[in-house]
Amino acid sequence: MIEAVEAFTEAKRDDPSRNEDAFVVAEHFAAVIDGVTSLSEGTLPTSGRLAAQALVEAVRTLDPRATAREAVDALSRAVAEVGTGPAGVPRAAVAIVSAARRELWRVGDCGATLIAPRQAVFFDAKSVDALTADARALVLQAHLARGASRKSLLAEDPAWPFVVPFVEAQWEHANAVGEFGFGVIDGGEVPDAHLHVDPLGPEPIEIALYSDGFLPGSTTLAEAEAALSAALARDPLCIEELRGTKGPHPATGRMDDRTFVRVRLPGV
Repeated sequence: MIEAVEAFTEAKRDDPSRNEDAFVVAEHFAAVIDGVTSLSEGTLPTSGRLAAQALVEAVRTLDPRATAREAVDALSRAVAEVGTGPAGVPRAAVAIVSAARRELWRVGDCGATLIAPRQAVFFDAKSVDALTADARALVLQAHLARGASRKSLLAEDPAWPFVVPFVEAQWEHANAVGEFGFGVIDGGEVPDAHLHVDPLGPEPIEIALYSDGFLPGSTTLAEAEAALSAALARDPLCIEELRGTKGPHPATGRMDDRTFVRVRLPGV
């Protein structure tokens, strides 16, 4: 039996219908789902939100004794059933705790912090994101060197036209095994190399799951929010310690959709 300690989700915009993150806390599974940001933001619901909504229902109906492979295959089928529409291809990253298997399952860049019975951080950054983030930082630092203000660059990101080709090209590497390969739930097969299975053990467990809108390593929501706020204050353009593929939304100052779930499991 999984016990929810705290759960939170918020969109980077002030419109909850645009939140491409989601979470599930049920008897047998807890999950954080991060729908991939759609480039067609004018089409609602976005492809990322469609993927997240489909995966919420898929997690809720998983066989409690499912293996990681069986579960991820079921999630892939659920996203395949959504299909590609005007909003694009639905895709998502996930982090799931299985109560029966006493395991953490991850595909993509959702993270987790094991709090008890031992401390550990689980997070896998995408090498293609690092490359894209470096290109964005290169352009923005050049604008700063030419005298542009941080305020003007926050209002309109001049690096975005340079970033878009990288973002589009990355999907040729989705669920591929290679230098830029990465895992994602997109309706196709997720190779074993991108399905991370971390044993949690028989002792009582406390664990936090979060989307990549938060920094890896926090054990509570308050800690996660504080760490993110402090980092954004130091690096508002997200080109240094928060170096990423995009900066904060100009209307809200939020870097990304954010989801954080902390749960406990009794020992066996």
